Amino acid sequence: MLKKVLATLTLLFLTLLPASAAVTGNATLNGTYAFQVYNVDTAWGYYNNTGKFIPVNGNFPGCQSQNGKQPQYNCQGVAYLNLSSGTLAFDGKGHVKFLSFAQYSLNGGGGPPLNISIPYTVSGTTAKFVLTGKNTITITLALGSYNASGIATSATMLIIGTGDISPNGGFAFLQ
Repeated sequence: MLKKVLATLTLLFLTLLPASAAVTGNATLNGTYAFQVYNVDTAWGYYNNTGKFIPVNGNFPGCQSQNGKQPQYNCQGVAYLNLSSGTLAFDGKGHVKFLSFAQYSLNGGGGPPLNISIPYTVSGTTAKFVLTGKNTITITLALGSYNASGIATSATMLIIGTGDISPNGGFAFLQ
């Protein structure tokens, strides 16, 4: 439910973002942008004796009654916030690279490849690029403001993926 609310609010924000008098084309993104994205996710698991939450996947026997015996663990569903931050470098010619990436979440791990050139396009006030691999991830940026040179200085980000990737929303700012 929280995922749907976050996705709906992010899409609404992207739709209502005021359009600026932008120069259309790949050159509207040029330079290094710091970003932060977030989403709310859920996990099923239990707290161990040190207070750390241990997520479990699928049917975990220790969380269920077996043969009339009490379950070994008191399992529950929890909602948690995933935060990711880093830097992106746009060359103004249709190529972007992740220069850095850090993820803070219950499950951790993952992230985009660093220093690999990925094609991007800009149409009007929207930019888009796609990461492929285990999952396909589409990153859409709604460009929000521009400097005197016509370069976008801020953007709202929406990240949608296949598989177990939850929708993410966030912001990027020209450094």
